[in-house]
Amino acid sequence: MPVPAHLPALSALPRLFAALGVACACALGAAEQPPASAVLLAGDGQLYSGVPSVATGTLSIGAGSTTLDRIIDCSFAVDRLHWLDQGVILADGQVLRGAVHEYQNGTLDFASDLLGEQSIAAATLSAIVLSPINAGRPLAATSGTPGVVLANGEHISGQVTFVDQDAVGITVGKHVRTIPRDRIRLVILRSCVPVQGTWVQLVSGDMLCATLSALGDDGASLGTTFGTLHVPAAQLASLWSEIPSLQPLDRLPAVATRVASLDEDFPARQGEEPVAAITLVGATLPANFPANEVRRGIVIPVGTTLTWSALQGATSLVGEVGPNEGQDSVTCAVLVDGKEVFSSGPLAPGAAPKPFAVPLGAATTLALQVRHGDDAALSSGSAVWSCPTLVK
Repeated sequence: MPVPAHLPALSALPRLFAALGVACACALGAAEQPPASAVLLAGDGQLYSGVPSVATGTLSIGAGSTTLDRIIDCSFAVDRLHWLDQGVILADGQVLRGAVHEYQNGTLDFASDLLGEQSIAAATLSAIVLSPINAGRPLAATSGTPGVVLANGEHISGQVTFVDQDAVGITVGKHVRTIPRDRIRLVILRSCVPVQGTWVQLVSGDMLCATLSALGDDGASLGTTFGTLHVPAAQLASLWSEIPSLQPLDRLPAVATRVASLDEDFPARQGEEPVAAITLVGATLPANFPANEVRRGIVIPVGTTLTWSALQGATSLVGEVGPNEGQDSVTCAVLVDGKEVFSSGPLAPGAAPKPFAVPLGAATTLALQVRHGDDAALSSGSAVWSCPTLVK
């Protein structure tokens, strides 16, 4: 039976109650909760841990501090939702969790958990999420051509004309197809390009480009394109900077080289491919990493070297690396123009990750390499390179 127009859809009720709960919590003193402890990876390659605070454009944590435009990653020790079940991804990279009502005539009617009812113009949309996607890397879902992604992963290219409670309409060539909504995972309208600035991800999965003017026991004040938002400090999950002088290495293409294997099913290979085609950190995160969170990164198996040649004028490479959970020991190295300039030494399963800051000078190539921890020829291990970043 259809839901009356004056009532929210049943699927939206839990969201409504959650939003009311957040609002009540703010009103009843939840804002008095201090921020959770966090681990900061700064632009100088140093790791700092402690309870963060923000004032006058500077993030302070433990014995360290950095300006808000030099945060490579700051992850809070909080429980966060790993799946975005419904929501929208905007063309500027912002992500809002909520209930999708209807997309018609170039406008999306949407109930945001964070902002309430919204009417969003199609020109500002990148994708409409109708079934769960990875909340840790939501923008990766928008990399395909415009069209729809089915629940089984199949991609159908075309122009989406409508979304309602029952179906999605898509024009493919000269034909219009109507597909049941419950078969659709994602509607892609256009590619997504994150805007420059300081980014905030909440435990809910909402991701905002914001001016973070304050962070303390009384909460976080966020200046956004939606207005000024005040959220409890305990709702913060991650902070980072998107600026030209901090270039994520995992967004650049690399040449992958594998060592020869005794198993003929896995011969040596070499070829250029986007790093995303190799493997990236997903929602299942290695427990040995600080705050149990890796927002972005690269998983490289033993016996593999990834090489980049377009270093874009960077002066250093910053990040941290550790063994993937539950696998063999590994040794991880950074090579600059073929010369090893950083080695983690053997890292046993469960070992804490090691930060690195490698000067590049006038280098023309940069490589990340993973070997077996005891230099044996074969292993099933792999390493997680967390937030590798070219710093200019």
